[in-house]
Amino acid sequence: MKKIMIVSIASLMAVYSNANTSSKTVVQTTQENQAQHKFDPQAETDKMATNLGLSEDQKSKVLTILTDVGQKKEDLRTRLGDNAKNSSDWKAMEQDKDNRLKAVLTDAQYKKHLQMKNDMKQKNQSK
Repeated sequence: MKKIMIVSIASLMAVYSNANTSSKTVVQTTQENQAQHKFDPQAETDKMATNLGLSEDQKSKVLTILTDVGQKKEDLRTRLGDNAKNSSDWKAMEQDKDNRLKAVLTDAQYKKHLQMKNDMKQKNQSK
């Protein structure tokens, strides 16, 4: 009887321990994904500078725009979690960013920016 009781308790402890580890793994994986996909305005500005041939003045203005919008999106992501990208606020921020970038970039640069943005969207959808 004692052996059955001990085996039962050991089994329950093993199940509980495994379940606890699994939930930690999910939480850790979620946090790692968020950290890995964290927006870096400087890196994005550098990428745009290379691909679009931005002047120093344009780089400064683009960095300001991307930093501002990036912070607003991060705040929204904190409030809404995974649903943030589907919200009307997110779409409004994207529109605001595009309008502000259009004011800084030349017509040719803006056109190329939109093409690159669309290419990236299609690439992400095919994954």
